[in-house]
Amino acid sequence: MSTVPNRRAPGSSGDQRQALLDSLLRGAAGPARASGAIGPVPRDRRLPLSFAQQRIWTLEQLRPGTVEYVLPLGWELRGPLDVPALRRALREVAERHEVLRTRYREDGHRPVQVVDPAADPDFAELDLGGLSPSERPVRLAELLEREARTPFDLAGHWPLRARLVRLAADHHVLSLALHHIAFDGWSVGLLARELAAAYSAFATGTPSPLEPLPVQYADFAAWQRREPAGPATGQLAYWRSGLDGATATELATDRSRPPVFDPAGATLPFTVPARTAQALTELGRSRGATPFMVLLAAFQVLLARHTGLTDIVVGTPVAGRTRAEVRGLVGFFVNTLVMRTDLSGDPSFLAAVDRVRETALDAFAHQDVPFERLVDELAPERDPSRNPLFQIMFALNNTDPAGFEAADVRATEFTTPWHGSKFDLTLYLTEQPDGSLSGVVEYATALFDRERMAVLVRHFGTLLEELVVRPRLSVHRITLASADEV
Repeated sequence: MSTVPNRRAPGSSGDQRQALLDSLLRGAAGPARASGAIGPVPRDRRLPLSFAQQRIWTLEQLRPGTVEYVLPLGWELRGPLDVPALRRALREVAERHEVLRTRYREDGHRPVQVVDPAADPDFAELDLGGLSPSERPVRLAELLEREARTPFDLAGHWPLRARLVRLAADHHVLSLALHHIAFDGWSVGLLARELAAAYSAFATGTPSPLEPLPVQYADFAAWQRREPAGPATGQLAYWRSGLDGATATELATDRSRPPVFDPAGATLPFTVPARTAQALTELGRSRGATPFMVLLAAFQVLLARHTGLTDIVVGTPVAGRTRAEVRGLVGFFVNTLVMRTDLSGDPSFLAAVDRVRETALDAFAHQDVPFERLVDELAPERDPSRNPLFQIMFALNNTDPAGFEAADVRATEFTTPWHGSKFDLTLYLTEQPDGSLSGVVEYATALFDRERMAVLVRHFGTLLEELVVRPRLSVHRITLASADEV
């Protein structure tokens, strides 16, 4: 008998669940919420932080000088670059999005947002064109490494730095460092599109096509804070019931867990072939499940096999943009959902997909609760050695590519340094144009050796191949070891 409680929301509507599933199967983010419109708030009063921002701000105070929340982002630029137009375009985007020119300071023992007037962001030019072809990539890597390891002073400076590196007359790299308090994954595509539009206009001598925004991130934060009786409060009952008795899933470690969580991390890349990814998509379609649900089920099966547990708890990020007013805003909206799946009774993988589908639909339907509020409700006593509620995260990225073309310049995303691990382990999967999935395992080096992670990656690949051929196998009969490990 299952030991995990039924997490179906009391009074949940079958029609609403089907509408949500249909939206997800189409690749949409889900229907936008319509009640309680977000509107501008006066700027002559204290501007609160959102729940997510306050969590990050608090962690920054506890760990001064940390680079855990520095987000490096970059583009390789090919073509005749108009540098003044690029500078002006970056200023235009920062002028349009207040969150990129906001500082965070303490006022009366609580943090507030301080929105500065529009001005030029921190922008520096570096010229490596005089170096030999062999020296340039070395120096470039050093520069990018330094930027990724340079913390932000949130009280004194904006959460945006730009560095333009010239490699040759028609070859540059634009490196941006942003702080997570003002930026998330959804914001990458927004920034790329708006930067391209503004640059194209300025490089050709025409006005910016970007119109002022009706609301800003600070308006969203104020709205979130004044909605104590809104949908989030009503949804808390679901999470209290669904996570009652839950324990965060943890893998065996190579070293003892330090008394305070160490965010140092490393990554291990891998690829899921297109034929396998497509077969898994078709398998999901046959069960009314999205690729996210199928891949999450596979990952949770992998964790069950590595831990011997049947109650598997992981986190997953969601865009957090259920409000139509914020879908065009740069900012930190991402929310985290806890996915708890019952794999007791040795179900088949198809049955596991069905269980994950139901869990995911319920979680998505109750995603208005900020993770920070959920933690306050369910884990008020914190353990500094662990993250609250879960230790392992799963993320499937199917957002649009952030490359662009503008005024004879072609911009492609540039690989930037990646140092931290916010959790014990995170599995990232990204859909590629050719149908394959590029994967990255990000892990805490204080806990795991690379060899252990390499085994986990190999087992995940073998498991996916097995599931494509024999999806009706029970969870504990699925092959993990590849032929060369047997």
